[in-house]
Amino acid sequence: MSMSAPLSSEPLPEVLEQLRRLASSDSESSRRAASDRLTQLLLHDFDTVLDATQEWALDEDPRIREVTLRACLQPPELTDDARVRHLLGRVERFIGDVDPTITELWTRSVVPHLLKVRPEVVLPWLRDWTKNPEEPVRAGVALTLGAISEKYPTDAVEGLAIIAVDPRPSVREAVLTSIEEMRARYPGMSGYLDARFGPLLAAE
Repeated sequence: MSMSAPLSSEPLPEVLEQLRRLASSDSESSRRAASDRLTQLLLHDFDTVLDATQEWALDEDPRIREVTLRACLQPPELTDDARVRHLLGRVERFIGDVDPTITELWTRSVVPHLLKVRPEVVLPWLRDWTKNPEEPVRAGVALTLGAISEKYPTDAVEGLAIIAVDPRPSVREAVLTSIEEMRARYPGMSGYLDARFGPLLAAE
């Protein structure tokens, strides 16, 4: 999906190089401006810009990774199934990222946003990630399940039940955080959550 009006008369490599410098700024407002600009470039020529910024997702500078990930927050009205699948492919590069800002961004903002746009695509994708054995991945997915529980409480519980058997500290903490988030949203579910996750809760 492309937009007809060009965003700049400069060649794309030069535009992206300028944008990369802006993305590495210590200023949050500058990084936000960079992510907004990258979002617009993706709307203009999605495939080309996505390919041209693949390495940004692996950059050693977490500020550049942050800008790259934030640009996945594409406008819902311009995001079809194919685009969501491509964006999820980009998100996968950040799953397990050690930077807390990146973790907060993909678990609490990007995946929930894409889920609202195309739940039929994102829910199966998220279920697959509950089976990943890596500790930081499981912890991040558990936090994501808490974030989506407002609209998909059943899916969140089922996903957490898969992850909750993992005794590793960060995973356990993330599961408990999401359970408490669900309890706050749905007080009527407290009894069900106690029954479903009793052994885990009792150990606290």
